[in-house]
Amino acid sequence: MWDVEKVLLAEDGTRVLIEAGVFSKLAHYRQYASDSVESGGIIIGEYRGSDLRIVDVSTPGNKDIQRKCFFGRRDHSHQDFAMDYWKRSSGSQSYIGDWHTHPQHTPQPSGLDIIEWQRVLTGSPMLVVILGIQSDWLALWRANKLVYISL
Repeated sequence: MWDVEKVLLAEDGTRVLIEAGVFSKLAHYRQYASDSVESGGIIIGEYRGSDLRIVDVSTPGNKDIQRKCFFGRRDHSHQDFAMDYWKRSSGSQSYIGDWHTHPQHTPQPSGLDIIEWQRVLTGSPMLVVILGIQSDWLALWRANKLVYISL
């Protein structure tokens, strides 16, 4: 599904362009096995007017906390990843959202996810992605509210 460039539309009309292959590299983090742990990282992209362009994602680092039903981003590699993109793009590309997995076929955000997004995602709209076993869930986090994205 994620091998080709995609343009997705949020309920508010915001377009989200996802470059080919960006989310494909996350396929092996899906929690297929019963003992799999949650994984996650940050999403790198840029704003184009009111739209978003997604160019890359970070993957779990050694210091991240990974449990069956919890992912905690603690490794400094995510910050380094974002800073590298910011510098190489002269400030146009940077942290634009979060992704993580859930051990569900059809994922939905948990109460803990919502609390974390309220705490961390401020300012411009941010993309939030949950990869499930069979399907994915995407939304924009805008002004402390979810704006759903159709797949």
